[in-house]
Parts: sequence; C-alpha cells; structure tokens
Amino acid sequence: MAVKAPLAAAPIVAAVGLLAATYVAYPCLTLYRLDCAVARRDTAALRRLVDWPRVQHGIEADLAGPRDELAPFGAAFMRKVAVNSSVTPESVLTALNTTPERGGSSGLSGRLRGAWLDGPAQIVLDFGTIRLRMELRRGSWEVTRAWLPSDTLARARAEVREDQLSSSVSQ
Repeated sequence: MAVKAPLAAAPIVAAVGLLAATYVAYPCLTLYRLDCAVARRDTAALRRLVDWPRVQHGIEADLAGPRDELAPFGAAFMRKVAVNSSVTPESVLTALNTTPERGGSSGLSGRLRGAWLDGPAQIVLDFGTIRLRMELRRGSWEVTRAWLPSDTLARARAEVREDQLSSSVSQ
C-alpha cells in the first residue's frame, strides 16, 4: 500500500521546485544575455553584466604572478595602467569578434566547455581558453573574474616590462 503525501505539501514542493529551477536557469539567462551583448557589440549591456573593476583587479593580480616578477618600483602602476586601458568592454568585444570560431560554434554559449558551482552564489564557466566566474550579487548574476590563458599573460607581462624599461630609460 502506497503512502500518499498530504495535499497541503503539494504547494510547498511546487515552490521548492520552482526556486530550484530558477536558481539553475538564472545563470543560463545571464550567459545568454552576455552572448547577445557580444553578438550585438553592445557595450552598455556588457557594462551592466560585468563588474569591470573586479575583473581588471583579478587580471592585474594574474599579471603579477605568484611572486611579483616585475621590478618593484612602478610595477603595480604599470600593470594597472596596462590592464585598465586594455580590459574594457570595447577591447573585449574586438578580441571576441576577431577570434576565429572553433568547431563551427558561434557565440559564448557555443564555446562553453563546462560550468560548475563554486559556492552557493558563484558559478565558474570554462570556455577552453578563458574561464569566467559569475557571482549572484544584489539579485543578479554578473561576471566578477576572468582567467586568461597563460600565453596571453606571458605576452602581457613582457609588454608591461618593455613599457617599464622604455619609460625608465627615457627619464
């Protein structure tokens, strides 16, 4: 004989199911919105969906490396200038739209290789060459961190070093 759940529990189960579905679908919707912003080259939408100061700060930390490989004097300033001038919605759109598509997939969602929860309000998206972390903040998901490929970071470190050397020679 099967035990039937009380009829009063049905709305609670439905509400919990709806919340769970929303929790899973909401980051997907944000990824879709990012995808559309890139396809339309919509910098205003990218400014709303990405916390640029936090993303820039994370890339600055990556450029410094595990131990600050640049000369200590002026290195942090040079990194900040380099990152703030090159990590903008416009430059990201240019880079994404000039990168050849792999395997015929288009857009960000077509490049997605994996996603995993990094906490109850964080999700990490792996696009193969780049990873993004989105966080649920103030009721909406936004990109708060980007990890660039190691070869891109190595080239950027070399450029910052060259800029630092040329500015110290000219003084």
